[in-house]
Amino acid sequence: MARENISDPLLNKEKHKNKRNMAWSSFAMIIILVFFMLLYIPAEDVESYDNIITSALYTFSAVIIGYMGTSTWDSVNYQKNRKKKYKDSYDDVDGNLYEEEGYE
Repeated sequence: MARENISDPLLNKEKHKNKRNMAWSSFAMIIILVFFMLLYIPAEDVESYDNIITSALYTFSAVIIGYMGTSTWDSVNYQKNRKKKYKDSYDDVDGNLYEEEGYE
């Protein structure tokens, strides 16, 4: 049995808001981690913390890149679906689009 894709605009807006908050918190953690490393870790000990810091920076960066990718993907799909939705709704023979209420 195929699963239906039901799109709830409020749910999608909430998901997007949560993804954006997660990306911003990851960005803040990158800044905090770098400042912590610069201020509190002596230069001689940086090599011993290298693996931990690198792993954390890669993880936070992956969250940010994931947010940017999914946001771009959602935006492109929204534009494609919007064009497809109004593609066949012509008003006259000349090909002028029928302007519905709420359509820009």
